[in-house]
Amino acid sequence: MAALTIEEIRNARRNLQGIIRETSFERSGALSDHTNMAVYLKAECLQRTGSFKLRGAYHKIASLGAREKAGGIVTSSAGNHAQGVGLAVSRFKIPCRIYVPQTVPRIKLEAIQQYPVEVVIEGRLYDEAHAAALADAEESGRVFIPAFDDPLIMAGHGTVGLEMLEAVSDLDAVIVPVGGGGLIAGVATAVKAFHPAIQVIGCQSVASCAMARSLAENRAHLTFPSERTIAEGLEGGISEITFELGRRLINRMVLVSEDEIRSAIRFLRTHHQLVVEGSGAVGVAALLHDHWSDPGRKVGVVLTGGNLDEQLLEQITADSP
Repeated sequence: MAALTIEEIRNARRNLQGIIRETSFERSGALSDHTNMAVYLKAECLQRTGSFKLRGAYHKIASLGAREKAGGIVTSSAGNHAQGVGLAVSRFKIPCRIYVPQTVPRIKLEAIQQYPVEVVIEGRLYDEAHAAALADAEESGRVFIPAFDDPLIMAGHGTVGLEMLEAVSDLDAVIVPVGGGGLIAGVATAVKAFHPAIQVIGCQSVASCAMARSLAENRAHLTFPSERTIAEGLEGGISEITFELGRRLINRMVLVSEDEIRSAIRFLRTHHQLVVEGSGAVGVAALLHDHWSDPGRKVGVVLTGGNLDEQLLEQITADSP
């Protein structure tokens, strides 16, 4: 059975002190009125590097031994994980090669290239870039840094859950975007350690729903043929570890459409002056379009990232609701 404990998450928090921002977790009046719930937004879109991914990437890389750091690392990313890795390797002066798919947004690619890393564009979708990175690690002997499939990565991400409960101790539910499953595994482990009955709701795009399909079919989809999506950060498959943790910790999965994600991005820009990328807006999309509700409850929603291309943001905000 996959193990991830609250003590490991607390250790990650100590490792991240002075590195990450403790992002805001504030009540959304507009969403609360719409849903008849008290809805709080965890603004990881305001995190350093623009997403929660820094938490897991930095904790994992900081935990490597001196010999591993000297030998260099390799990783794959849809964009945000790579920026977390980039910040970490620049701090520790570690040689690094990063594989990204052709779907990586320009804003994310340009941000990655500002770090002292080698960037390789490989394959149309994330799963292809991931396979190339694994092959590179096997051939080169460099340490592979997973985007989600690692207890240290998940522990780092779990610090999001600790911060949410410290700010609002009596949450009844959390809504978490799901790609590979590392974030929801960490957050769920953290919150259920204190409140075992808390509801953990995972959210994905219909276009890329590996976790939802895996839980429905009771088998892990390690790769997934994603359709074109504005939530490219959620593309690809999950892992055996995140599948196992998902079966134990996720209470429900919710799927949202591309149009619903776009409307959530507009909503967050209009009502909260927040720029949130498609992957980060899926939880708000689920609430705006009534895919999940529990009236009278307190609900925390994670806004996982804010690395959205300016042109795309202008296009989305100009669209009619």
